[in-house]
Amino acid sequence: MNVKRALNACDRHNDGFISLTDLRAVLSAFTVPMSEQLFIQLMERSVINTIMIKIRIKINKINEYVHIFITSAANRCG
Repeated sequence: MNVKRALNACDRHNDGFISLTDLRAVLSAFTVPMSEQLFIQLMERSVINTIMIKIRIKINKINEYVHIFITSAANRCG
């Protein structure tokens, strides 16, 4: 519930969109801290190529992307 509250707080215009900077901050605070490079790779892998992202994406899907990316990155590094 805190993640949803944080995402809603980032929706400054009440239009269902937040900046990628805000999305990264929320993900880092509630899931796993990540560098800007890691976040960019996550967004590229998720085929998100816009400056804004809809808040209404299911939190579970975001967590799934993070898990997939981290697992993939760990496999490449180790």
